[in-house]
Amino acid sequence: MTAEVAVATFAVYRLSDPIFREAVSTTLTMVGDSLIGSVRSAWVLLQMDTLGTLGSLGWTAGTLLLTALPILVRARRWRGWSRLRLLWLCLLYYLLPLAAASSVPLLAVVSAASIVLMRHWWLRWTAFLPLAVMCASVPIHQFDIIWNRAALAERCQRNDGRRPINLKPQQIAPQYKGVTQLRPDEALLPGVFHEEESDTPLGGAWWLRRQAGKWRIDAPSEVIGTFWPGCVIGDELWLNRPPNVVLGVRRDPQTGVESIREVKLPVQAMDFEEVACLPDEGLVLVTEALNGSGIWAISVKTGEGRRLTNPVGGIGAVARLWKPGRVVVTNGNDLMIYSLEREEVIARTPAAVQMFGGMDVCPLDDEVAICDVIGRCRFFTPDEEGTFRFDWGISLRAPRTLVYSPDCSHIVVTSWDDESVWLIERATRSIVASYRVGPAVRGITFLGPREFAIADVCTMSDFVF
Repeated sequence: MTAEVAVATFAVYRLSDPIFREAVSTTLTMVGDSLIGSVRSAWVLLQMDTLGTLGSLGWTAGTLLLTALPILVRARRWRGWSRLRLLWLCLLYYLLPLAAASSVPLLAVVSAASIVLMRHWWLRWTAFLPLAVMCASVPIHQFDIIWNRAALAERCQRNDGRRPINLKPQQIAPQYKGVTQLRPDEALLPGVFHEEESDTPLGGAWWLRRQAGKWRIDAPSEVIGTFWPGCVIGDELWLNRPPNVVLGVRRDPQTGVESIREVKLPVQAMDFEEVACLPDEGLVLVTEALNGSGIWAISVKTGEGRRLTNPVGGIGAVARLWKPGRVVVTNGNDLMIYSLEREEVIARTPAAVQMFGGMDVCPLDDEVAICDVIGRCRFFTPDEEGTFRFDWGISLRAPRTLVYSPDCSHIVVTSWDDESVWLIERATRSIVASYRVGPAVRGITFLGPREFAIADVCTMSDFVF
């Protein structure tokens, strides 16, 4: 009970700070909205995609139950106010991606062992072992200190696909978020460290060039930071760097000289969202992860940014060009049509129990694909009423991001398990190839009609199919 008193005392002390109090209020509001949105979406999806949603949701819920089972067994002895300590289990909602990607047999064994071991008072901490197992991919995904350099290099050699032909061991690091193609034979791979800045070189930011059908690291770049795949307008490449910076990058095709212009937005709310380029309007859109998921429009000509009038709500909005004057936007649960003229959402369709940015649009027929982290990719088509209807779906293990091929005949999907990639053929609505990549798997980029690249710890892994 001492721990509970200490936590309560600290909370009362911190809540006396108005800034902290506002942050807590905003966070709780977003958490509440997200939970309500997930329940609402689950109810609708159980009616439109019954078998797929039921199977995926049941599997993920069972995984969460296995994770919490030792804690629930121990809680049987708690009485009165002590049972309020179980309220923190609501936070498992935000671990749905990890739950969907976990090995159920392994969790079952660890959970059973924990229940046996925690009978001894000095081993009561083992009740949290299933949670640790479920979250094991997080440090592997984020921090190279979990791996030694030799193990990472060996893993990259065993992975499917091709790496840059001149890749060096010191360039292998979990810092790369996405590849963006500037020209057919030239691409940018941003990163965190420059090679010459440390006695122990790690990572870097690089320009890649294709020669004789193979990619090689061409030169270092000054685009330092955690950038997901960007987009191109004319000869300028646009990228979003959290929490509030958007970059426009050019590179002279003859001299290789790089020029960068920076747009700093007056907000601290960006995260993993990719930018969306609107060439006809001369705008670049970037969305907020927080603050009600607002949308910022940046003028390519002037570099000035403006927040559109009405946000879309929820957490982690992602925008894609759909039709002239309209973009499709997702947040944690809904698929929406946003009017740039009216600056508001004009149609909304429940699309996922929970998603984190996994959405793409086929420009040929306006179909929209989304990733539901509980284990389902769903595909929506426009209907006569000006909104979307569910068309078809496919069950996958914790899908994270996806991208259509240029001709929309195939879809590439990555997983939260940090190693799986699937190639889906749209005509047959089936998986036609599976690949092993990673760790630290991030964005997908198509580099040609039948060629795509994955950013991971191995810098870039590209595939031809």
